[in-house]
Amino acid sequence: MLLRHDLKDLLVPFKGSNKIKTNYSEVFQDIFVLQCLDGKKEGTYLEIGAAGPVSGNNTYLLEKEFGWNGLSIDYGYDDWDDSVVITCDNQSFSKSGFKKYWDEKWHKDRDQPLLLTNAITCDWKNILNNTIIDYLQVDIDPPGGTYECLERLPFDTVDFKVITYEHDAYAEPEWRIKSRKFLESKGYVLIAGNISKEYGSPFEDWWVNLKYINEINSSITRNTFEESLPVMKYLFNK
Repeated sequence: MLLRHDLKDLLVPFKGSNKIKTNYSEVFQDIFVLQCLDGKKEGTYLEIGAAGPVSGNNTYLLEKEFGWNGLSIDYGYDDWDDSVVITCDNQSFSKSGFKKYWDEKWHKDRDQPLLLTNAITCDWKNILNNTIIDYLQVDIDPPGGTYECLERLPFDTVDFKVITYEHDAYAEPEWRIKSRKFLESKGYVLIAGNISKEYGSPFEDWWVNLKYINEINSSITRNTFEESLPVMKYLFNK
């Protein structure tokens, strides 16, 4: 279930927030990114673990209402055997058929590209052209895979200004510890830790790049000490 709320109640409004009719992220990741960058227009993103093109997607709002450009990545179909049959929406597909189906489904709603590849094994040097990307999302299953993907990203050549990272600590706390040590070593500052839908199920951390701290909205609230931080409390004090 996606969380919705009237954005006029945001503790930290941003440029254009009064014009947004709805958000699309599961727990307001899109709103957090826009808060950090004060409603930036024509930003850039790398979305690893895109899922659907609209509902539950962290970049749809950025693309459609703020003119952002970027790349979304999902599915490790390149590792599947050609004979594998995938069932989706009550339809069955071969590997190649699934790729065609999902490309068509994505582009009914999205202009920015979707790459169907394995984010853990792909060659990032051939995929990423930008040296500065405004927003990075890392969210694939299981959490160990998410961390493996994080380690392989080219942090030495690409700067990400804002990161939302799903560690799923409610299930496997070790990946929260490892991901925090890793991102801190790369110069990132934890802004909101242990984001959850409700108390007791922390699954995500939100970060900013210290190198670009002067571009980050100074009104952003930092909360990193709670074992579980409900997003409604963090963003709306509800």
